[in-house]
Amino acid sequence: MPDREKVIKGLKCLSALEKDRYVMVFCENCEYRTESYCTSIIASDALALLKEQQEEIENLKQTAQSMMEGLVVMRG
Repeated sequence: MPDREKVIKGLKCLSALEKDRYVMVFCENCEYRTESYCTSIIASDALALLKEQQEEIENLKQTAQSMMEGLVVMRG
């Protein structure tokens, strides 16, 4: 599982956005700097985090639905 904060920092480096303004990209400040093809790795890690987040959302939806169904049965 990719480290969320590392991915966020890497994406900020790629976007060259700092404090709502664009700046030069300084790879020495990036945790991905030692990786070949860092942009691909950052993108892959970001996609993995988004997939993980979506799975968690689906699990929470199912839990909420089960809880609501339980309440209906208890009231019925």
